[in-house]
Amino acid sequence: MIIIPIIQTVVFALYTLYIVKKYGVLSSISESFYALPESKGYLFTLFIWGVSLPIMLLANISALFFLAGCLLMFVGAANSYRDEGGYASKIHGAGATGGIVMALLALVWVKIYWPIILATIASVWIKRSKIKNITWWVEIACFACIELGIIWLLIR
Repeated sequence: MIIIPIIQTVVFALYTLYIVKKYGVLSSISESFYALPESKGYLFTLFIWGVSLPIMLLANISALFFLAGCLLMFVGAANSYRDEGGYASKIHGAGATGGIVMALLALVWVKIYWPIILATIASVWIKRSKIKNITWWVEIACFACIELGIIWLLIR
């Protein structure tokens, strides 16, 4: 099972490093869908699904992990969140926020509290520090807290 956070971290690191090298730090990770050429927009969906599917395999530990993965899958499916007049923005936002919150709550469910505390502290600090591209850095911090929590869960 330890392979699950390893796969997620490799997928996350490779994609975000590629985006940073090619386009710099963007306003959010989702913004990379628009930074990529149209012919490569599928990379964003593959990235999101590459992070979402593995966490769903932890459903035997907590159904909240499965729900987190499902919600994140919507982020990849509703990748064109800027489209006006549609539901993509709402679905995308709910999926991203819900997926992060459900993954943190899944860890709380199994009595691992420090990831949600650390993610909250990091998010508040990032927002107050006037760092550019706040959403990008909050997403990075939350991902790191979740993955470290999953590793802790699987090796303890």
